[in-house]
Parts: sequence; structure tokens; C-alpha cells
Amino acid sequence: MKAKSHNKKVHLDTSCVANECIAHRLRKINRVISNLYDNAIRHLGITVGQMNLLVQINELNNENGAARPSELSPRLQMETSTLSRTLERLRDKGFIDIYRDDEDGRAQQLYLTDQALELLRRGIAPWIKAQQKATQWLGSDGIALLHRIDQTIEAESLEN
Repeated sequence: MKAKSHNKKVHLDTSCVANECIAHRLRKINRVISNLYDNAIRHLGITVGQMNLLVQINELNNENGAARPSELSPRLQMETSTLSRTLERLRDKGFIDIYRDDEDGRAQQLYLTDQALELLRRGIAPWIKAQQKATQWLGSDGIALLHRIDQTIEAESLEN
């Protein structure tokens, strides 16, 4: 069925959403900043989201000996299904190995491959350049505000 075209002008005041929507502004800033980082590391064949996931796996491996998806989801505020898909892509690219936990057969342990460690080594310098540009755009006050917001969200997610 074809939608009818209406020639009537209907005035609907959406200026409050157009001019004040926090979600819109955050998504716009997110797209611009993510593109900055993605362009910086594009030559590595991964996205900034994938790189951050590899970095978090490395951090957890250094802290606990093994990273587990159940630790990554809250740490990244990422839906379990999205995390699973991303982990599968990283495994398929040869960047992570996924093993069953010996103590809990249902749990998984994640380890970076040598290929991933080399990718991270090569990715640090371009990431630093992107970080410097993003810091320039946001300014020190903007960066400080992001850290405060992140800490608030982290604290609230721990309460829930």
C-alpha cells in the first residue's frame, strides 16, 4: 500500500528536541570521535571498538590471568549479544583464542594471540595521534567532564 502524500502543512514544535536533545548531541560527537580513531587505525584492519576490546582483554589478562566475557560486558557497558558477535569476529581474524574454563565448563576464557599483541603494538602510535586530536577538540574541561560522567555511570552500574 502506498503512503499518501499530504500537502497540508502541519506545525509541530520540535525545536526542544532539535536544539536540546542530549542523545542526538552525544551520538553526533560519538560518530565524529569514533571516525577519527577508526581512520587512524584503519590500516590495521580493525575498528576502534575492536581495538578497545582487545585492550580490555589484555588488561584483564594482566590483572586476573584470563579475561572472561562476563567481566567485559559491564566494563564496556556492552550488550552480551554485541560482545559475543565482536568476540567471534576477533577470533575469526585470529586475534583471540577462546577456551572453556576448566573449573566452570560454561564460562569462557579469552586470550590474545601473538598477532593481536603485534597489532596492539602497531596501533598505539596512531591511537595516540587520534587521542591528541580528540583532546584538542574536546579541551581539558571536556575530557574532565567525560571522566566524571564515566565514573558516575560506573558507580551507578555497580549499584544495580
